[in-house]
Amino acid sequence: MVLRWHRLQQALRWWYRQHVLRLVDEAEAVRNGVLQDAFTLRRTLELSSAQQAAVELCSIPIATADGEFLLTTLEALHHSLQRFSDFLSPPYLEDNFPLAIDHLLKSHQQQHLHVALDLSMPEQWQPDAYEQSRIVWIAIDEFLRLALTQRPSARSISACLTQETHAHRLVVKVLYSQRPHDEIVELSHLRRSAQFLTAGTCAYHQECEALIWSMCWS
Repeated sequence: MVLRWHRLQQALRWWYRQHVLRLVDEAEAVRNGVLQDAFTLRRTLELSSAQQAAVELCSIPIATADGEFLLTTLEALHHSLQRFSDFLSPPYLEDNFPLAIDHLLKSHQQQHLHVALDLSMPEQWQPDAYEQSRIVWIAIDEFLRLALTQRPSARSISACLTQETHAHRLVVKVLYSQRPHDEIVELSHLRRSAQFLTAGTCAYHQECEALIWSMCWS
């Protein structure tokens, strides 16, 4: 009993540490990405205005080059802000849990374009408490972050979400090009934390070239 409680404490500390590290990473991304891009945009606009005033006859090529640069920077700025916003408050999570999980899986796929995606989501869903949905969302997000950084690289992700009268079940399967070399030790902490916080069941196992994660909660 003492050993079990000690393992749970370790798992919850790990869960909290991962969350804090994600916040630190996102804050660094804002400082080194969004804020730098915003500063670059301001300087570009200032220089463009000065050049246009000084060299009126040569303003067309300068404006064209500046315009392309501004569009590229604005697009990067938009994606950075969208990612940060999605992390702070996942889209659709409060009103449509299947759509929120769909969006989460597709966002991970966008970071790994070589990975195929196969989703099975219910059309109807009885809403859960937001806190419960957020815990499941965080667990799936963390599982994918761990699974998709393994070697060999992943080939596909499949997910199946179902809802019964008194239970919800989500199974996510990551298929690799060959059997992964190393076991992901952090998954044991993730499993214990998610299982405790959802008051449900949580499991993972390796099956040939696949890593399978499943959660069941009420």
